[in-house]
Amino acid sequence: MTFLRASLIGALTILVLEIALAFLLNVVGESQHWGNAQLGIGPLPIYTLSRIGGNFAVKTGPGIIVVAVAVGILNGLGARWLSRSTPLT
Repeated sequence: MTFLRASLIGALTILVLEIALAFLLNVVGESQHWGNAQLGIGPLPIYTLSRIGGNFAVKTGPGIIVVAVAVGILNGLGARWLSRSTPLT
């Protein structure tokens, strides 16, 4: 149960942070007049930054789910390791 709970908490936390980062990228990209770019892991885009006309847009891709699941699993493994190696006093 520790693994599952820690995995879900880790994944949801990362999803919230990734969405906040998308807003931050949108504000900075608009003010700095960034062009088109794609941030991702291999072929999976996490963020797609694009300028259409005079407007700047940040789109999230399927990579945010992959990152959230990976971090959630790592968080669950860390919680499981800590619960087994730390004596309860």
